[in-house]
Amino acid sequence: MLSLLFWVIVGGIITVTVLAKVKLNERPLLSYIISPSFWFDGTIDEEKSNSYYLSYNHQDIYYCRNGFWFNLGYTRIEGADLASFEVLDEFYARDKHHLYFQAERISHLVDRDSFEIVSFYVIRDDSRVYVHSDNLRREENDGFILIEGADATSFELLDDNWARDKNHYYFDFLPVDIDYASFEILTEDLAKDNQSVLMRHDDSYKRTEIAGQDIQAFDDTYIYDNDRIYWRDVEYNDEHNVAKSWMSSIEYQDISSFNVLNREFFVLDNNVYFDAHLLPNANAKTLEQLAHYAYIKDDKQVFFKQFPLPNADPDSFAIPHHWADYGHDNEHLYYRDQLVANDVANPTVFDNQSYLKTDHHVYFEGRILAGAKAESFDLLEPYATYGKDDQAVYFEDQKIDGIDLQSVEVILREKAIRDANNVFWKGQKVEGADPKSFARSYEDFERFDAEDKNHYYWDGQRVQSK
Repeated sequence: MLSLLFWVIVGGIITVTVLAKVKLNERPLLSYIISPSFWFDGTIDEEKSNSYYLSYNHQDIYYCRNGFWFNLGYTRIEGADLASFEVLDEFYARDKHHLYFQAERISHLVDRDSFEIVSFYVIRDDSRVYVHSDNLRREENDGFILIEGADATSFELLDDNWARDKNHYYFDFLPVDIDYASFEILTEDLAKDNQSVLMRHDDSYKRTEIAGQDIQAFDDTYIYDNDRIYWRDVEYNDEHNVAKSWMSSIEYQDISSFNVLNREFFVLDNNVYFDAHLLPNANAKTLEQLAHYAYIKDDKQVFFKQFPLPNADPDSFAIPHHWADYGHDNEHLYYRDQLVANDVANPTVFDNQSYLKTDHHVYFEGRILAGAKAESFDLLEPYATYGKDDQAVYFEDQKIDGIDLQSVEVILREKAIRDANNVFWKGQKVEGADPKSFARSYEDFERFDAEDKNHYYWDGQRVQSK
């Protein structure tokens, strides 16, 4: 059987090689097979599009995006008139009866004779502008929909988010209530008019209490007026997966002194800030950024965010992993802004970024892993939240009792493991679970996150029998 499979594979390779080398009409035979032209009678207008094809019997027109029929398939354009069919560009066409977007017939409300393509997803005729619903952030019906009130003659796209005509500015193709004459887009998330600064929130723009008249943009993040500098701040609630946005600001004396160090640290008026927090006694002239975004040092101190690290030596301070929140100097180990230990013998951060070990101890998020043997410690698998040494298995900083070291394996690297007898979820035994069949559930993501042959589970608890 294996011998037959081998010769089938060899035969296939030889066939493909021959088809690639043998030519017909100066083209390799292979190109005819992998091209839609093998199945159709070629493109209708190759200079304008390689997506519209005529069938071999010259009875039908097919749309095959960019000719990738093998991956994307092809669609017959229902009711297309062959005699009058005209390709307009890569994605648009028309005949004497209809307009087409790819293989989709555009609404008869769009005037065929004055039709014009604004962009891939926006079209207009002599009196109206339309946008395809696939390009909207809000739920709409399929196909092109009218942009209410838009002036067709003056309508233009400004970027992926904004458009305007002579009367309105549009965000996500909805008119924004602003003063037209004074409106200005400042950054990706901020805009202004003569009344106030507007901030993007949940795919719409809301007014802030910041006056707009004197506002200017420093860069894509920061804006300023005559005496304050502002930036958008966001607070995330991981439990509910929501974000709260607001504007942070501080006063300044000399805007020319403003210098952004990275996404959080900046210098202003010779003071150093993390977000809006002043770093105590930081020397702006000797600042040095470190590999981790939240660590910075000057000639006297090391900081994690706005917090000075106790007793840290800036000359020897180093980051063992640029994503993990660990740092050390020649004598001290730190986790974020906390001194962890005087233990810096060969610090090694594991790829889940939470575990670190030295020659003497293992740490999880800065807490020592009691009893763990550093010389044999490793993760159960890369990026797992579970680790083990030659005596025990650990979830985060907790030893798991009653587990078989010889048969333990990961099911879900951040949550579930099993041995020959039991399943453990976040370090706790899942009572009654079948270890052989326990796995992630794809049945109902809102109700079940795991299942075995008998039951469904949510967060390690049995919730329903099968």
